[in-house]
Amino acid sequence: MDVVIQSKKRSWHKWAGAASALMLVTIVSVYSVGSTDSATQKVTRQTLTTAKVKHGVFNDALALRAKVEPQSVVFLDAVSGGRIEKKFLEKGQYVEKGQPLLQLSNRTLQLEAITREAQVSEQLNFLRNTQLAIETSNLNLQSDLTEYEYQIQQLVRQINQVTPLTKQGVIEAEKLKVLDEKLAYYKKRKALTLKRMETEGAIRQDQLEQLKESTKMLQASLVLVRENLSNLLITAPVSGHLSEFDADLGESKPSGARLGQIDLPDNYKLVAKVDEFYINDVEVGMRAAVLIDSEPHQLTVSKVDSAVEKSQFTIELNLPSGMQGLTRGQSLSVNLQLSDSEENALLLKRGPYTSTSGANWVFVVDRDDPNYAHRKAIKVAGKNKNYYKIVSGLERGDEVVISSYASFSNAQRIKLN
Repeated sequence: MDVVIQSKKRSWHKWAGAASALMLVTIVSVYSVGSTDSATQKVTRQTLTTAKVKHGVFNDALALRAKVEPQSVVFLDAVSGGRIEKKFLEKGQYVEKGQPLLQLSNRTLQLEAITREAQVSEQLNFLRNTQLAIETSNLNLQSDLTEYEYQIQQLVRQINQVTPLTKQGVIEAEKLKVLDEKLAYYKKRKALTLKRMETEGAIRQDQLEQLKESTKMLQASLVLVRENLSNLLITAPVSGHLSEFDADLGESKPSGARLGQIDLPDNYKLVAKVDEFYINDVEVGMRAAVLIDSEPHQLTVSKVDSAVEKSQFTIELNLPSGMQGLTRGQSLSVNLQLSDSEENALLLKRGPYTSTSGANWVFVVDRDDPNYAHRKAIKVAGKNKNYYKIVSGLERGDEVVISSYASFSNAQRIKLN
């Protein structure tokens, strides 16, 4: 008798279904665990540095390096361009006011001076010739006028003598008529001469004024050219140290070129670069201290240049007049007092962590579970060379990670292995 054997294919389906369900549960479990721990990052404890928050004296002073610079400088410029022919001094020497520094040469200026002198001489000669011509013409007119007046007088006398005789019939009337005509003629000549003298006088006067004005302009131009020639000799405008002197023999310098500068002696200032973090804290009048030859000096901020360059701004502090032993460019340590010291401030040590957090947040080790550190917002009221002054977010005894956060800056919590 044949026995019917049932197929086991259905049991394989059961095992496949069970395996699929188990895998799904596993994936869901892993995903669930991962999602609850997504903000936690593992960090090796040995790579971190920590410091505890503490109370202490907060000295709100900023340590700076400042350079010695003169308070007043006088720049040397080439008023007239030219070629350097002589160099009388070198950079760094002390110079007296009026002492020669450089001798320049400029052929164009020399030729221009010669041309101007020739023009002025020619104009002066023309002016003198014009004045002479005016005087000559005036004398000639005066001579003519004198002649006409003389003739008029003679004719009037003759007419007075002839008129009675003509009435008596002794002299012909025609002769009296000729005398009257001559008198009228000379009177007209006299009137015309007077009119000519008036007209020519006005014209000649205007011509003279124009020539004089032109001569003055040429003379002023000549004076300017001569001044430019004299400016080819560069002299010290003041006494002081020749701190900069950019000039080499044979070199050509254009007009207005900077040649160097003279520092006025015994008046110096300190110039320091300050981090832009303090730009709203530093102001004119703030106190500062500096050691010069082991002697302390109290200074005040005299100028704040708020222009930021390379994340820094500049301040100046005037040094007392007459200080000896200082050299331009010398570096000195300065302590700038931002505010009064606080005796019982909450302090957090500075470290590399601020390059990432900007001192706005930190990682604080959990007091209950030291294997974890949590991200926490903080508020800083000031900083000095070593510490931040904390006003909120931390408590005394908190252990803070102060090493770099660069590798876990996006984490909310770190696990310390």
